[in-house]
Amino acid sequence: EAALVADFFEARRDATIIASIHRPSLLPHFDAIILVEAGRVVSTGRLGEIHTSSAQLNSFLKQGEEAAALLKSVSGH
Repeated sequence: EAALVADFFEARRDATIIASIHRPSLLPHFDAIILVEAGRVVSTGRLGEIHTSSAQLNSFLKQGEEAAALLKSVSGH
């Protein structure tokens, strides 16, 4: 999956990409993030700018960490 994502962004590095994502691990690939909750924009900016001030983003990131830890424990790696 990581290789597929890297290839996708490399092939489109001069393009504007607007995406709705549900995997926190993809966030570093984007220059700007617009966090939407219940149909409303709750935070905007670069990941480094908004992660410290957005409880919603931190909750989303934590879900990704917990999912990764769960998958790691189930796979035995």
